[in-house]
Amino acid sequence: PAHACSPRAAVLAEVIKAFGAPENAQRMEEARDNACNDMGKMLQFLLPAATQIQQDVIKAYGFSNDGEGGL
Repeated sequence: PAHACSPRAAVLAEVIKAFGAPENAQRMEEARDNACNDMGKMLQFLLPAATQIQQDVIKAYGFSNDGEGGL
């Protein structure tokens, strides 16, 4: 695979794959529905769900799971 040369690319590929998992896709859809196209609610519902999905993946690659790892 193209990402075999770059650990960062491998992590990114895994994060993207995680968003496609049925349970995470449903979680994101529910968050979008709860946000109702309101930017403030997007930050309240969608951003935390997306961050948690990302953190679940990156912690397996040695990044911290406290929010700083995603940055």
